[in-house]
Amino acid sequence: MTSTENSTPVLAVPATSGRLRLPPVLRRYLRNPVSVAALIVFGLVLVFAFIGPLLWKYSYATFTPDNSRPPSLDHPFGTDSTGYDTLSQVMRGTQRSVQIALFVAVVATVLGSVVGAAAGYFGRLVDATLMRLVDLVLMFPSIAVAAVMAYVGRGSQTSWITIGLVLSALAWPIVARVVRSTVLVHASAEYVQAAKGLGASDAAIIARHLIPNASGTIMVAVTVLTSTAILSETALSYLGFGVQPPDTSLGLLVSEAQTALTTRPWVFYFPGAFIVLIALSASFIGDGLRMALDPRQAKGNR
Repeated sequence: MTSTENSTPVLAVPATSGRLRLPPVLRRYLRNPVSVAALIVFGLVLVFAFIGPLLWKYSYATFTPDNSRPPSLDHPFGTDSTGYDTLSQVMRGTQRSVQIALFVAVVATVLGSVVGAAAGYFGRLVDATLMRLVDLVLMFPSIAVAAVMAYVGRGSQTSWITIGLVLSALAWPIVARVVRSTVLVHASAEYVQAAKGLGASDAAIIARHLIPNASGTIMVAVTVLTSTAILSETALSYLGFGVQPPDTSLGLLVSEAQTALTTRPWVFYFPGAFIVLIALSASFIGDGLRMALDPRQAKGNR
């Protein structure tokens, strides 16, 4: 018996490139450098807002003996006329504004997705009723909502959750319309008819089939709502109907600093720059997701 006959057979293993295979959507997103940069910037803003206060030596509510000091090593963003450290104030304001914006994006997207999916799936009377409700909500002017918030918060500090709920009540109809149009395309698809034939309930079909098929639209809606919500919160706080002292937000900081624009410009421009930074980064993230989730649109932009 030869040595060849005694040898153990070796299984052939197909050669691999050794490269990490990413999902197609992620690969398309990473091909957009502007959206990738926006995602990194937004992540750094979150670190700045939620981790920065734990590491910085001053609290947003702590007075310092340095009044109206320009930016320095001890106060990188300077101080205001009462001695508050502007860096710690901007950290707190960014944290509160981002909390409100993300809260609005999640609540409005969930509510709008459910209403839009139900309208597109059931159609007829349900669709007509829900869309008339959407039209009714869209009729309310922002100034009226601001007046209601001022009345509710009179004599006490307005909770940021209350602000988020009011802004969500204004934003969800837009999501409902977009999700409805997507669900209308899929409601008569073969897989939906097959699910009905297998005895699946309407709620199960909406939750397991229709809403997941509209997930691309929903993800884009989250980013767009984050951008619009940060601007809406800024406007309400600027008008005095948003976050109230001793708490703060970016809009409130800009509102309080407008009289010091010529004498202490740093207390105005730093919170204003973060408002622009958050709004732009969220918008660019949404653009990147839109292109990544729609390969035809991505090819058209090349």
